[in-house]
Formats: sequence, structure tokens, C-alpha cells
Amino acid sequence: MPDEGMKRENELIRSFRQGNDEAFTALMLQYEPLFSSLLTEASASGGDSAEIRLAMEEAFRNAAIHYDLRDENRTFGAYARTAMKNQILKLRKDWSRHGFDELTENTADSFDLEQYMMERERFLLTCKKMKEICTPIEYRVFMAYLAGETPRQTAKRMKCDVKTVSNAKARALSKLHKNSAEFLI
Repeated sequence: MPDEGMKRENELIRSFRQGNDEAFTALMLQYEPLFSSLLTEASASGGDSAEIRLAMEEAFRNAAIHYDLRDENRTFGAYARTAMKNQILKLRKDWSRHGFDELTENTADSFDLEQYMMERERFLLTCKKMKEICTPIEYRVFMAYLAGETPRQTAKRMKCDVKTVSNAKARALSKLHKNSAEFLI
């Protein structure tokens, strides 16, 4: 069952799909920490940060359009993060095709497609295992953490105390580390 924060997020997505650009702006503001994190990561190895940001915004918009609101196993944040990372990969591929060799040399290790696919599969398996071993609140907090939310943002969205979120995050990460041998491929 989606919590109040997810319901509000889903309402913003529905409203955006019906043509309300203010709802999309509110959704983007909610995920600004995720944008900043991915932009910092992608820009660190070179490239035009403005172009990367535009590509990420396009991917975020497409994620809002295509996200399945009935999917209780995947948060919009995780879905959007994957879409933005895929868009960054596509952008880097386009750059390398057009002769930006110095850029691709610097980023070959961090944006290797084969490595990315293996990491994606490992991520999906980890999420599945975490859902099995965590309590529902620990799992929701863990997914929010992966989506780039701070404990304060998660607490506000879930309408609970920040300490509750911090403790759930600590328990989830402890379970992750304790069971990490099971997650390795």
C-alpha cells in the first residue's frame, strides 16, 4: 500500500500527465537532490554540464510520463534515477560517435555499458533481496535513500519523525552489509 508521500507524488504525476506544468515543476523540485547528485557524478569526468542537465530533465519528464503508478515494487525515484542514468549513457555514446574522444577516454571506466548492465542486474537483485529481509518501513526508507532523498525529505513524505527514518535506514543498511555475500554474483 503506498504511503501518503507516494500518493502525493502519484497525484503530481497524474496532474502533470493532464497538462499541469506546475505539478511537474513541483515534482522536479522534490527530486532536486537526485538531479544534483547525478549531475555532479556525470560532470566529474568532463562534458557540458548544461547539456547533461537538459538530458536528465528530458529523461525525468519521460519517466513521469511512462512510470506505472500501480507498481508498488518500484518507487518513482528509483525509476527516474534509472531513466536519467540511461540518458547520460546515451549522451556519452552520442558524444563519442561525434568525435569527442578525449571525453570518452576519461569516462570509459565509469560509463562502460557492459559494466552498467551488470551493476543494474545486481541492483535489481539487491532490491529484491532487501524487500525479503527488511520490514516494510525499512524497505521504503532504503528505496528513498537509493533515490537520493535525505532522511528529512523521507520523513516529511512518510509523515513520521526524522529519527524513525534514520533508524530504519541504519537497520536496512546493517542488513545489507550483514547479508552482502548473498548479493554478490
